[in-house]
Amino acid sequence: MIEGYEYPSEMPDIFIDDDGIVNVLFGTIMMTSEHVIYSAGVVRKLRPGQKMPILNICEAALNVEKSLSEVGQLDWVSETVSALAIVTDTKIGRILGNIFMRLQKNPYPTKLFNSEAAARKWLMNYCNI
Repeated sequence: MIEGYEYPSEMPDIFIDDDGIVNVLFGTIMMTSEHVIYSAGVVRKLRPGQKMPILNICEAALNVEKSLSEVGQLDWVSETVSALAIVTDTKIGRILGNIFMRLQKNPYPTKLFNSEAAARKWLMNYCNI
């Protein structure tokens, strides 16, 4: 973890699938900026020095308008991400996702989806495997 970000008490499931996509599955966990930092740390360990496409599936997030919209720009995160697909199919998730999309300035392609299949198809354009 990097300075200023606490270790999350609940963790998403994180794994790289056969297509070379990093899956970050939150279930009912509320996503925070600390989760983003933690996920980047996992990618650094699994694939050192390599940027990976990220499939982030979550229902909702905290602090979207502040730290969450800024954390993707940090070198610690951007050095691990080739593209980010965010999938949410809840009403609140879509509202928060749209706010996030307006505020974020990620240095990599970032897109909001309501379908995992569509997100995976888009991310395949950013796979290195």
